[in-house]
Amino acid sequence: DTFLSDVYPEFKDMTPLVEQQNFTELKKLAHKLKPTLGMVGLTQLEKQIIEIERRSLDKPDYYDLKARVEQLLAGLGQSHTVLEKELLRLQNLQ
Repeated sequence: DTFLSDVYPEFKDMTPLVEQQNFTELKKLAHKLKPTLGMVGLTQLEKQIIEIERRSLDKPDYYDLKARVEQLLAGLGQSHTVLEKELLRLQNLQ
């Protein structure tokens, strides 16, 4: 529940950081959000954000990072519905 309500919206903050080419802050945000993906079982997306974090440090390339963030956000969008359904299922078990 916390992931969907509190953490999920923070991922959208990555786009303006890329647009502003603020790669230092992008790296910090990626580092902060990285463990949350593993905690909810989104390990493929976790691998993607690890790569975003890494590439934000080493000679960041705007177009590469823009594409990677867009891909991550698309994957999150697809996963959002699945996570909501799973949350409802778990709530109904109580």
